[in-house]
Amino acid sequence: MKLKKITFSLILLILVSSATYSQITETFHKTYSCFEVNVIKVNLLGNVSIEQWDGTSVMVKTKVSLTNASKAALEHFITKKGRYDIVDNNLNNALSLESKDTKRSPIILKNGSCDETVDVIVYIPVTYQEQDDGTYLSTEDIYIAGEEEDN
Repeated sequence: MKLKKITFSLILLILVSSATYSQITETFHKTYSCFEVNVIKVNLLGNVSIEQWDGTSVMVKTKVSLTNASKAALEHFITKKGRYDIVDNNLNNALSLESKDTKRSPIILKNGSCDETVDVIVYIPVTYQEQDDGTYLSTEDIYIAGEEEDN
């Protein structure tokens, strides 16, 4: 009988701790037109990686994971607070992507703080080439600029 109580207590403890420290994850995508865009600049918060792809637009894939938080809390930060929103500016044929929330302070909920992981993949068309300053320049512009120098 005592062994059953210990076993039951151990199972209950495991269930409670896994519920308390569950991880909630949400992934979302957004695309940005590259029509008449010569330069792309990315200034986003999180673990950001840039990949080139055969698409004709820029696509940003954001994966947010919160530990010790509810799905409702994560949805609140995504939809109501805009914590992971991206501000896009398309001026003078340059597309700039920046995080709306430039500081992203730690999240503190009623039951304490939670761990937050934000992984961002920015897919940039292969028709853009990375420059030394981290911007991406249309290869068509590089080609045209080279032709002008030869004349």
